[in-house]
Amino acid sequence: AVVGWFVAGQPLELSKPTLEGLNTQGGRVYSQQFMALLSGLVIYTSAFIAEIVRAGIQSVSKGQREAATALGLGGFQTLRLIIFPQALRVIVPPPDQELLAGHRHRLSGSLCGGREHHPEPDRARH
Repeated sequence: AVVGWFVAGQPLELSKPTLEGLNTQGGRVYSQQFMALLSGLVIYTSAFIAEIVRAGIQSVSKGQREAATALGLGGFQTLRLIIFPQALRVIVPPPDQELLAGHRHRLSGSLCGGREHHPEPDRARH
């Protein structure tokens, strides 16, 4: 609380959301613009990551699948033991770049009318 007072210039106040009937009181309230921005970024990023995983799995040669079948492995065993470990070397690097690009997308969203949502004191209560 002392560090919060020095950093924020006011006492640290914790709020626990409570569910009363159909209304949630306490906690954080987000604007419609922020929720629209967040849902758009989630859909875009998840589609991008899914495309990376698909490309990584397809990068493993057909011979690896045939060899797994020749060994008597089933479909899931082939994916888990043969395909996915080899695909990871293709899958892992691009999501790192996508995480860095997420900051750029968030900045673009704030320029389009969205607000950065960092913990801010509620000035109306003080």
